Amino acid sequence: MMPADTVKCLQRTASRAALMLVALASVLAAILAAFLVVAASPDQADAATPSKTKYVMVGDSYSIKSKKHKVTNPWPERVRSSLGLSKKQCAIYRHSGYGFSLKGRKFISLFSGVERDPSVTAVLIVGGAGNDRAVPLKTERLWYSKTIKRLRYLYPNAVIMHTITSWHLGDASYRKAMVKRIPYYKKFAKENKVVFLSGCEKVLRNHPSYFSSDLRHPNEKGHKAMARVIVKAIKKLDQPAVTNTKLKSSQAA
Repeated sequence: MMPADTVKCLQRTASRAALMLVALASVLAAILAAFLVVAASPDQADAATPSKTKYVMVGDSYSIKSKKHKVTNPWPERVRSSLGLSKKQCAIYRHSGYGFSLKGRKFISLFSGVERDPSVTAVLIVGGAGNDRAVPLKTERLWYSKTIKRLRYLYPNAVIMHTITSWHLGDASYRKAMVKRIPYYKKFAKENKVVFLSGCEKVLRNHPSYFSSDLRHPNEKGHKAMARVIVKAIKKLDQPAVTNTKLKSSQAA
């Protein structure tokens, strides 16, 4: 049997060793945690850097891939590529038939559950006049404002841009109603401090070759033309938040 002093000495030694092991484990855990954060989130950290541009794009049926309309590379993907943005630098919210104020089909509803992201530098909305052409202007103005207010909350540091591209070769009443609405959108944009990209609304006019067989939706060639004009309009803004990426002309052309 060991003497009492020896037992106490061994106990003290074991206690110190245990404390040292606990301290070492804490240090290693902290180092590992720091490593995992850096390893798992390089894109998030990079996207928040002021020198980077991060986009959110919003659209309707004109912005989706479609076998029916023979579209494999719609304007959002083309604009993203032309601006030199990676997929992680661009979030796209789109749905066929949506607009600012349509019941059950509002742009604002696309952002339900979306988390706030101050690192986003630009929001681009393409749509509204076609699907919303029959909505009362008072209602349209209200939901336009609500949509922009929501986007400003989600993306407080973003420049918000809006433009129209829709057209219809086979329906004169559609065209008349849509064209009549465009000046109001420009007014709504000004009221809400939104940048309206003028000129994009005419990109599809007088170009039958830009349309699919339904005469309303653009084909691949139409999307190519839309992307080219949209990128050109964005570049004219000369705002660092939206224009500090390198234009890839081969993608926009």
